[in-house]
Amino acid sequence: MAFVGSFRACYRPFVPAQVSDICDNAALNVLKRTRRVPVRIPGNSSDPEVGISYAEFGQTHPGAPTIVLIHGFDSSLVEYRRLAPLLDDFRVLLIDLHGWGFTEKPRGLDYGPESKRLYAISTIQKLVNEGEKVYIGGASLGGGAALDLAHFRPDLFKGIILIDAQAYVEGSPGSSLIWPLDVLGIQVLKAKFLRRFASVQSYYNSEKFATEDAMLVGRLPCLTDGWFEANLDFLKSDGYRNKSKVKEISQEALIIWGRQDKILSVESVDLFKEDLGERLVSCHILEECGHMPHLEKPDETAELIRKFVHTIEGKEQPSSVVDEPISSQIDA
Repeated sequence: MAFVGSFRACYRPFVPAQVSDICDNAALNVLKRTRRVPVRIPGNSSDPEVGISYAEFGQTHPGAPTIVLIHGFDSSLVEYRRLAPLLDDFRVLLIDLHGWGFTEKPRGLDYGPESKRLYAISTIQKLVNEGEKVYIGGASLGGGAALDLAHFRPDLFKGIILIDAQAYVEGSPGSSLIWPLDVLGIQVLKAKFLRRFASVQSYYNSEKFATEDAMLVGRLPCLTDGWFEANLDFLKSDGYRNKSKVKEISQEALIIWGRQDKILSVESVDLFKEDLGERLVSCHILEECGHMPHLEKPDETAELIRKFVHTIEGKEQPSSVVDEPISSQIDA
């Protein structure tokens, strides 16, 4: 019993007790660092102050560039468990979107895209220095959320990192569902069999990465208070609509994509190239990689992000837009 008590003491009370079933040290490291910051939407007195979860890695000195990373659909900041520690020359903030991850989820609030956007902006402004412009990045739907944030507040973000990002698939899959199909759909999201299937689909090397432990890590946020209601509210919303925003964002961009992505086809890269034009500083397709380069190819992903940020910061010469295999890019 003493061992269980000391184990639980490593984590904040909002982390579900089932964390004790997880063996992935990288995931446990992120969870031990996870905190909540109280956030309120400015000018909105009707919504309460909500605890938004975040974890911090890397540098703490004021001169270090800050990178904010946003997770995907119904996921959490633990998604960046292998990438964040590698970006040790930057300040890295992993932020959970309102209603997902380990955020506080009061019943009766709006958990649609607009609310997620406003709480994310308020969280970032609370965690960074006043007037500081940061880099925003995201994977899958988190990439869509990053696009939405960059479009909404161009004054706050100086560059955007898109990892297998959702932009050209719009809306929410549950917006047209009626009771009881909407409720059943949410319950299925929590099911272990669906989590296992999603994990297999997410990787090129599923035998190595789609483990039982990976399923438990991905499912952990489903066990938080208010998860069901917050997800139901998002699925009933109109979802993210970012197709037109890709052409309109002002920030320079980095695209990273897994060649063997079975969820969002690598063909999306051509659409991004066309819409971003000269704002696309660098585009890289990783070979033998699925939907989650930050988990399957973290070293390569970290190196590409590092080069991109140093380019924007003026420390390296800009590279041309490329789409060759990652090995040839790094060796060049």
